[in-house]
Amino acid sequence: MKMNRKAVKKDQVKQMNKNKMAFWIGAVVILLFALLISIGSVKGARSINGANGVFAFSVGGKAKLRNTIELPTSEVDALTVEYGSKNIYVYPASEDKIVIKEYLFSDDPAAQATVTGTESGEVFVRGSQTNHFVLFGIFMGMGERIEVYIPETDLKELSIISGSGNIASDVEFANTEGILSVQAGSGNINWDKALAKDLSFQAGSGNIRLNEITGDIKIKTGSGNITCEGITGVTDVRAGSGNITIDEFCGSGSATAGSGNIKIVANNITDDIEIETGSGNNKLEIPEGLSFRFEAKTGSGNINTDFDDALTFNQKGNQAEGSVGTDPAVNISMRANSGNVRIVID
Repeated sequence: MKMNRKAVKKDQVKQMNKNKMAFWIGAVVILLFALLISIGSVKGARSINGANGVFAFSVGGKAKLRNTIELPTSEVDALTVEYGSKNIYVYPASEDKIVIKEYLFSDDPAAQATVTGTESGEVFVRGSQTNHFVLFGIFMGMGERIEVYIPETDLKELSIISGSGNIASDVEFANTEGILSVQAGSGNINWDKALAKDLSFQAGSGNIRLNEITGDIKIKTGSGNITCEGITGVTDVRAGSGNITIDEFCGSGSATAGSGNIKIVANNITDDIEIETGSGNNKLEIPEGLSFRFEAKTGSGNINTDFDDALTFNQKGNQAEGSVGTDPAVNISMRANSGNVRIVID
């Protein structure tokens, strides 16, 4: 019996070793196959009609410049660029015209964008409803992208929309009466330099990073972080489950975070400020010499200020109010449901 048990155990060990060897051989074969196909860049594609458009599949390959759209700026007052699943990059144009370059996997004309509204001046560039997927395309390191070149002129309205791609810009949109709208469904937004009457930045599950933005500003994320520097104007900033960080803030407005922290460093406050967090901490740094009325409330946190002597606290210490300076014309309100409140005079 002992001999039989030893023999059985020995056979089991041999079988396990064979299985491991087969697994690794199979993995190497699949990897080599993927690399060979990617390098080969098989161009054939198969299209399937779906409820939300056309799904095209190919093996290997990389995105190439397939289409260029040129629009004279004299014929465009408002421009909307919308794509479902591509990254969008906005650059300053070297000529007095708007240029849109599509880097796509497919050279099928059906994969290119359509352009409407050129007669009215309200131009709409809509990406194709074809969703192109490349098997093993990760080895090529190149995805589909859209490059938008815009002259730094007084375009009245600009709207950039991506369903599941990132949006980034280093072009200065400047029009004191203009409108700028940027939306990303599940991608990130990075935008530098904008001056407009109304500005809106919205991301569903991505992060938003802004720099040198001036105007009436609305910023909103569902589950991403918001990071800003050099924000000037009346602001409305909301994060569902992310953090809000704003440096070099000038102006007024509100900031709300559901389950994140808020930190704002203000160089100048021109009107009322309201900050509220659900389950995070909030901190505000204000310039020295500001006269203001202050109120704060926390559910289960602490209230910390540089001017406790000017405030009246309730018995529990989780509510405070008072005035700082002479003839204060600014109201500052800070609330935290289950976090701490901190205001600093710097």
